[in-house]
Amino acid sequence: MADTFSVIGRPRPRVDAMEQTMGRTMYTDDLKLSGMLVGRLLPSTQALAVIKSIDTSGAEELDGVKAVITGADLPITYGILPISQDENALATDRVRYIGEPVAAVAAIDAQTAQRALDLIDVRFEPLESRLLLDCGVGEIASITSVSSRASQPLYRKGLRACSLFADTVKVLMLHHCCSASKLRL
Repeated sequence: MADTFSVIGRPRPRVDAMEQTMGRTMYTDDLKLSGMLVGRLLPSTQALAVIKSIDTSGAEELDGVKAVITGADLPITYGILPISQDENALATDRVRYIGEPVAAVAAIDAQTAQRALDLIDVRFEPLESRLLLDCGVGEIASITSVSSRASQPLYRKGLRACSLFADTVKVLMLHHCCSASKLRL
């Protein structure tokens, strides 16, 4: 059957092999077009915090800056995967990890874009982070030990939704950290 095809299943010469080997291949990052702008993101410096305010006026006034946006400009959530249907392109009201983008700048060159990011003033109200699994387990244990409330239907439903069973915590899905799959209380 291989004889019936002229391309499929047969070696083909790499027409770009010499260009790639010599480092002459043009990639998207290599393109410089007239009027092209450079975009940069301002990352969060906090692991978990409420965004109190973002002042972009200094960046907007800088020569060479064409646009500055924040999460308030992009309030619509998106997500391709079912687990990410509630994501925002830029943080809107709080940040959930260090490096989460809080603002974006478009400028005439990379240096101007970086200077604009440096002029954006973000005020955070840090929240208590749960950086170790053991930190949150005490709270879960105290919930399960409240027997008067645990007998109420709403609490039982909530405990089932949290995947708490007897003395085992089951972690179904976890982002931005690693953990043991089972933890004894």
